[in-house]
Amino acid sequence: MKKIIAITLVMIFILLVGCNNKKDPQEEFFEDYSYYTKERTEAIGWDWFDIEEFNKMLEDHVFYKSSFNEVKKEMEGKERVVIYFGYKPELYQCPYCAAALPILNEAAKECNVQKILYLDIFEIRKNDTAEYKWLKEFIVKQIPDFGDVIKVPDIFVIENGKIIDHHLATLSYTNEDGTTGFLKGMTEEEKEQLKQIYVKMFNK
Repeated sequence: MKKIIAITLVMIFILLVGCNNKKDPQEEFFEDYSYYTKERTEAIGWDWFDIEEFNKMLEDHVFYKSSFNEVKKEMEGKERVVIYFGYKPELYQCPYCAAALPILNEAAKECNVQKILYLDIFEIRKNDTAEYKWLKEFIVKQIPDFGDVIKVPDIFVIENGKIIDHHLATLSYTNEDGTTGFLKGMTEEEKEQLKQIYVKMFNK
């Protein structure tokens, strides 16, 4: 009997410690994206990167690192949810994510969007897991011309299991030779243009 009581107490203690050690999702996002520093981004040639703007975003942001199961539940739910598909910078440095996030954060605050779920899809996309296939199927069923790959950063607004809107990367451009791409460094006018795209999404 004493042995059973002792084992039970140990299990309760482990559960309590585990609960207390659970990281805050906002803090987890901060830890992931604190990877970007002035020294590191200069070393990889990001001469367009505004580290002050990025650090300001990290100090007061609306992003919550989430698991696939958490995101799936929200995507299938009735409540409106905003989801950011990105990469953990330690796994893959995404210049478009770094450029877009401060602007996305500002737009969210302006529109009183208090939470944006962040799902790192690097590994599940790389390994084409069942989770990744589920995400693709959910999206392609509603956006038939979406394509075969979930690219990042892609921001989705979803409500009642329906995709209200989404926006990929930053602002697109077309070169004289017809090739296309997305802006990394942006002027203040271009940043405002991207911000208004997000504002329009949030207000739909």
